[in-house]
Amino acid sequence: MEKMIKRFTQDSRRINSPFKVLSAGYIDHKDYFLKITFDTLNFSFILAGTGKFYWQGRFVTIHAPCVMVQPPDIQLQFGPMPGKTWTAVHFVLPAQTLDYIKDKKLWDGAYPLWDIQNIRPVLELADQLKKIIRTPLQLINLDRMDYLCEQMLIESALPADEADESLDINARQQISPYYDAIHEMHQDMLARQDTLDLQHYAKKYNLSVPTLRRHWLKVFGISPKQFQIDLVIREACRLLTRTHQDIQSIAESLNYSEQFYFSKQFKKVTGYSPSQYRRMFSSL
Repeated sequence: MEKMIKRFTQDSRRINSPFKVLSAGYIDHKDYFLKITFDTLNFSFILAGTGKFYWQGRFVTIHAPCVMVQPPDIQLQFGPMPGKTWTAVHFVLPAQTLDYIKDKKLWDGAYPLWDIQNIRPVLELADQLKKIIRTPLQLINLDRMDYLCEQMLIESALPADEADESLDINARQQISPYYDAIHEMHQDMLARQDTLDLQHYAKKYNLSVPTLRRHWLKVFGISPKQFQIDLVIREACRLLTRTHQDIQSIAESLNYSEQFYFSKQFKKVTGYSPSQYRRMFSSL
């Protein structure tokens, strides 16, 4: 299971929008159930898997792809089916944003689930949101992130787009002629939890190291070095929320010689100290 959540300050916007994201996150292969009450308005985009959601006295079955709303001040129960998992991205808004959401007819406040018909643009926007979550806080344009999350919510409510799927290949080639090869090595590294040996992958795919760095940045929007940091921080998130290891042990297992430097880098990426992250998101 991979999980990362990042929170954002509310005083760093240039645009006075009623749609201000407090935090955002993603979780791959979530395998636990929650019983919780939020004081915020949350939207989860379930992209794969099945589960259930307790609403008005009964459990409702969830089938991906769909949107699940978690309204404020209501005790909620939700999660994947026993023995199953789901994959989702989510964002959190202030509770008072609910009036704006209703005015725009994005949710009427009645039923907290709807199927995503227009899945292609939602997946593209979800990928962009995951890139933002992996980006250091000081490099994030919060106005653009707010707009992206609102756009994802709008797209989820629209009917299916019948655009020609063959455009996908052309779009990939416009981003980079090495798009498929770079995605292949990306998946390879995720599967192996590998260190980022650029020389190895450059040789394997017959690319120079500078070319690999340049096209990696084009495809993923972050540098290979930042991607490696992301892998480490994601593993740190997992260890903090799924084990009882102390923070010093986690830092050492991730090859940090000093806990102070680990904690500093963790907070730089997620917006939380390791102890805060564990306290807020532990599933133990």
